[in-house]
Amino acid sequence: MRSPQKAFQEQAKRTECGEPVIDIRRKYERCYNALQNLISGLSDKEAQNALNNAVCKEKNHEDLSLGLIFVILTKPQSAAK
Repeated sequence: MRSPQKAFQEQAKRTECGEPVIDIRRKYERCYNALQNLISGLSDKEAQNALNNAVCKEKNHEDLSLGLIFVILTKPQSAAK
């Protein structure tokens, strides 16, 4: 039988949807890296165009959105760009 403390620790490592927090973090980091690969080295206007094209032509809209959310929440100084 598990102790209540161990059960609580296991539950705390999971989100409401049941995915381990570490897996969600990896997913957000993967999405952030995909976003950075798409827009790195581009001017603001070029980055905007690249994002628009990627969202319209590819099926990675969710990944790009999650990448943007990740950068807004973790790097607010970069969020303005």
